[in-house]
Amino acid sequence: MPSIFSALSRKNRQSRRPVRTRTVEALEDRLVLAPISWAVDADGAWGNAANWDLGRVPQAGDDVVIDRPGGPFVITHASGDDSVASMQCDETFNLSGGSLDIAAVSTIRNLSLNATLSGAGQVTVSGTFDWTRGTISGTGAFTIPAGATMNISDRNPVSVKKLDGRLLNIAQGATLNMAANIHAINGVVINNSGTVDLQAGGQNNINVSSPPTNDLAVFNNLATGRVIVEAQSGWNVVFNNGGVVEVRSSFGIGHGQSGQGGTSTGTFLVSAGADLNLARAHALKPGSVVSGAGNVTHIGTNSTVVEGIYNIGGTTHLTHGGVFFHSPVDSVGAFLQIDGGFMDFGGNPLNIARVNLSGNLVSGPLTVSDTFNWTNGTISGTGAITIPTGATMNISGPSAKTLDGHSLMTGGTVNAQSVFSLRNGAAINNGGLFNLQSDVQLADLCGGFPTVFNNTGQVIKSGGTGGSSIQIPFHNSGTVEVRSGTLDLAAGYVQTAGSLTLNGGDVSVRGALDIVAGTLAGAGTISGDVLNAGRVSPGTAGAPTGILTVTRSYTQPARGYSTSKSAGELPGASTIDWRSAA
Repeated sequence: MPSIFSALSRKNRQSRRPVRTRTVEALEDRLVLAPISWAVDADGAWGNAANWDLGRVPQAGDDVVIDRPGGPFVITHASGDDSVASMQCDETFNLSGGSLDIAAVSTIRNLSLNATLSGAGQVTVSGTFDWTRGTISGTGAFTIPAGATMNISDRNPVSVKKLDGRLLNIAQGATLNMAANIHAINGVVINNSGTVDLQAGGQNNINVSSPPTNDLAVFNNLATGRVIVEAQSGWNVVFNNGGVVEVRSSFGIGHGQSGQGGTSTGTFLVSAGADLNLARAHALKPGSVVSGAGNVTHIGTNSTVVEGIYNIGGTTHLTHGGVFFHSPVDSVGAFLQIDGGFMDFGGNPLNIARVNLSGNLVSGPLTVSDTFNWTNGTISGTGAITIPTGATMNISGPSAKTLDGHSLMTGGTVNAQSVFSLRNGAAINNGGLFNLQSDVQLADLCGGFPTVFNNTGQVIKSGGTGGSSIQIPFHNSGTVEVRSGTLDLAAGYVQTAGSLTLNGGDVSVRGALDIVAGTLAGAGTISGDVLNAGRVSPGTAGAPTGILTVTRSYTQPARGYSTSKSAGELPGASTIDWRSAA
C-alpha cells in the first residue's frame, strides 16, 4: 500500500507543475563579417565579385584589404553607391564613379578621386592623392602624412571639387600641389604643417557658399607650414598663419560673409610685383611679419590691427575699413593709397615717395618725397606733414578735407584746387610754392587751438576769377602775388618782410593789411585798411603804369614810405588812389 500511495502522490505532484509554452524561431540567412581581400594579381573592377576572396563585392561592415605581392595594381570603383567598415589598400584605388562611404580608420597608399568619398572614418593617403573631380565629405579627418603628396588639378569649370565638412590635415613633410579651384562647405577646416604650393597656370581659389548658409571655412597654416603662391588665388576663408606664406603672385584671403580675416603670428613674404590682399579683419599679432618688395591691400568693412613687423617696399593700399598700427612701422612702401576708411599709424614717423589720400590718415611725422594727392578725408596726429624741395602736393576734389592738429611744412609745391580746412592748432608753414589754382577756401574749424598760415616762400593766386578766402591768420615774410580774382585775407594779414603784389588780381582784408616791413606793390584794389610801415610801390616791373587803390583807410607811420608821382619815384604814370584816406 505505501508504494501505491507513493506513486499516486508523485503523479499528483507532477500534475500540479505548470505547462510551459515552447516556440520555434525561424532563422534568417546571415553572413559572418570578416576581412574581404583582393584576390587577383591584376588590375580590376571593384564591382566584379570574382576579384574578391569571398566571391562577392565588399559591403557595409566589411574590412577591405587590398594588398597583392605582385603589384602595384589599380582597383577601380566605377559605379554604384557602396559602404565599407574600413579599407587597408596598399595598391592604387581609383574612385572614378559612384560613391564609397568608409566608416572607420583606413589607409590608402595611392588614391585617384573623380567621384564621392564619404564617411566618419579617418582616412590617410600615404603615397599620392590625385583629386580631379568629385566630393570629399563626412566627419572623419583626412590626412596626408609626411612624404605623401596631394595633387588638386583640372581647371575645367565642370570638374567641380567639393570639400564638405571634412578636416584635411597636411602633415609636416607632406605636400599639397593645388592647380585648380575647390569649393569648401559645411565648416571645412584645413590644417597645414607641410607645404602647400599654389601652382602657376591659372587661379587656385577656395570658395565657400553664399548667403543664406554663410559656411565658414578655416585654413590654419601651422608653425612648420609653408604656403607658396605662384598663381593668382583667392581664398574665401578665415586664414590663420603661424608659419610662412610666400606670395609670388596675387593672393587674397579672408571670409567675406563672416567678416573674419584671420590671425597671424607667422610671416607673409611678398615678392616684388606680387600682391597680398587681406580681406576683412586681420589680427597681425606680436611676432608676425609682413615684409617684402611687393604690395599689400587691406580690404573690408572691419578693422585690421598690426602689432608685429610691417616692412613693405611696394604699395600699401586701403580700400575701406580700418587699419591700426600698434607697433613701429619700418616701411609702408613707396606708395600709400587710401581710397576710403581709416589708417592709423599712431605716432610712427613715415617717409613715403607717393601718397593718394581719399580717406582718413592718422600719423606722426610724415614726409612725402614725390607726390601727395589729397582728394578727401582728414589728416590728423602729431608732428609735421613735410613736402620737401622737389615734391608736389595736389589738393583737389569736391569732398571735405581737414588738416587736424598737424603742421604742413612745404619746401616744394602745393597746388590747391579745392576747399580744405584746418583745426586744433594746425598750421601751414610754406617755404616753397603754394599755388591757389582756383577760387579755393582755407577754412578755420577752430577746435580750441589757433591755426595759422606762415609764408616764407611764395604764395600765388594763379587761377579763378572769383575769390580765394584764407580764413586763418596769414603771416608773410616771403612773397605773395595775386594774378587772378581776389585774395580774401579774412583773418588778417601781417607782413614782416618780403612782398605782396597785385598783378592782375585784387586783395580784400578783414581788419588792416599790416605791412610791418617789405613791399606792397602792383596795380589793383585793396578792399580794406592799409597800415604801412614798409614800402608801398604801385606798378610792377612788367607793368610800370598802374593804380593801386585802397578802398578804406591808409595809415603810414614815420618809418613807412611810399613812392608817389609827385615825389617822382612812381614807375611810369602809377599812382596810389586812397578812396577813403585817413
